[in-house]
Amino acid sequence: SIVIPTPTFSEYEIAAKALGLEIIFIEPIGIKLNLEKILEVIKNKEISGIILCNPNNPTGEVLDYEKIIEIIEIAEKRGIFVIVDEAYYELSENIKTLAPLTIDFKNLFILRSLTKAFGFPGLRVGYALCHSSLTEKFNQTAISWRIGVLEELAAISALEDLDFLKWSKKEIFNEKEKLFNNIKLIEGFSPIPSNTNFFMINISKSGFSPKNLKWRLLSYAILIRELSSVRGLNEPYIRIAIRKKEENSILIRALKNIIYSMKKLYPNNPICIEKKCHLKVEDCSFCFCYFYPCLDNYTGGKFIEREDGSLVWSCIDCIWVHRKDVANILIKKLSGINAKKIEPEEILKIRKDILKVMPP
Repeated sequence: SIVIPTPTFSEYEIAAKALGLEIIFIEPIGIKLNLEKILEVIKNKEISGIILCNPNNPTGEVLDYEKIIEIIEIAEKRGIFVIVDEAYYELSENIKTLAPLTIDFKNLFILRSLTKAFGFPGLRVGYALCHSSLTEKFNQTAISWRIGVLEELAAISALEDLDFLKWSKKEIFNEKEKLFNNIKLIEGFSPIPSNTNFFMINISKSGFSPKNLKWRLLSYAILIRELSSVRGLNEPYIRIAIRKKEENSILIRALKNIIYSMKKLYPNNPICIEKKCHLKVEDCSFCFCYFYPCLDNYTGGKFIEREDGSLVWSCIDCIWVHRKDVANILIKKLSGINAKKIEPEEILKIRKDILKVMPP
């Protein structure tokens, strides 16, 4: 069996289940990992391993250094492996790496990623740090061809350019403070402090579900991480990463536009009430089509570039929802639905069903 505290990176749960391992989940205190409970479990139960993310993903929490050492020490005495994921270490502040401890502890594995800090997500490159006695065992179980030539060259080049890392980290945290404060000013959005290059936002008072908000932001070519499926998070959260100044500004404007647009909807009949998009009075960020953004070129929509260079989904050539036959069935199916909380899958299913019998 293996111990996984929650909330954390969900891929470890998926991997453990694929290997047929029993998982002992540790419930959080609020959204913070419960390290005391981990200590209690490893002292009293027979387990094989523990997985920790430091900083934790998706909360951005930096774990208590002394408490982790205590966990590692007790785990070593009981023959338990400890895997610490430091994928975001280089992009974090107020954190102390556990890497030097691999010299002494034979049960400790540190995982690092170059994908995050050096910004080449298309190349899946990482490395592990562990006691020399574990490297042979690791190599025996690892696949033969782990990375290709491109990944290897990119990794070497990145690690030789630490000045870039220092510069980018400084820029990220300067922008993070501005973005965090701007998010706080948006009605219904409560950003959660973090120690790394991303932070969560509690949107429970916004009226939107995480999936719904993610779907609406796609109309601005913005992709966020919605956290509705993350174990251990009992309220609606999204996670955003810090980008360039211009991109962060686009996110803020997009959120404000979405909220402004939704406030104009009739509470019980979210059908387009302005009909201005086809008169070219304002861009489609103020279109009240219930399927917006459908992201479907079939109906005449497409991404267009604004004057500021940002992208937005345009439905300027789509008249489908304004056809009388389509409008009648839309009103029947959609009347009374909560426009903010209904999940995108449900909305798009309605759209798909209508498209089958009433194509553009």
